[in-house]
Amino acid sequence: MPDHVQFNHSRHISRGVDCSACHGNVAEMVKVKQVASLNMGYCVDCHRENNAPTDCSTCHR
Repeated sequence: MPDHVQFNHSRHISRGVDCSACHGNVAEMVKVKQVASLNMGYCVDCHRENNAPTDCSTCHR
């Protein structure tokens, strides 16, 4: 992620976001990797679909 973006795994996990949403089928991986693009559009779409905050300061410093 770019330096101007803040991401907190614990916020997502505590809200029930499954690891596979961004990392794919981790049970099948030897080493966990990112499979989602995690570009701004991907994140905003996910936030909208899950009624998560979409104001800029949520993710941007």
